[in-house]
Amino acid sequence: MEIIELYVKSEKRLKPHPDRDYSIYAEHPCQVKYNIMKTLSAADLKALEMLTSMAEEKGLTLRVYDLSNFKGKLKALMRGITKTPVLVVGAHKINGVPKMEELLKVL
Repeated sequence: MEIIELYVKSEKRLKPHPDRDYSIYAEHPCQVKYNIMKTLSAADLKALEMLTSMAEEKGLTLRVYDLSNFKGKLKALMRGITKTPVLVVGAHKINGVPKMEELLKVL
């Protein structure tokens, strides 16, 4: 079974309040700590969605590594990856969002 590795980088953002009023977070600094969410950039999200559907169709294993945490940084450092998104299949590496024909050629 072939394994697809995808390297992405998430960002921490303040979770929006339902009525879009951020002044509530100014009341006490510790409230901000619990109202943080992780988001992906548009390119990372597009690559993740494309590869998730492709992996389900072909019955492949998809492993996603986030460069925002230690394990993801270490794995990316070992592979020489500095920018995201990057797709690795065996010895093939595709930088950026892969086109469908590139992806099919590699798989």
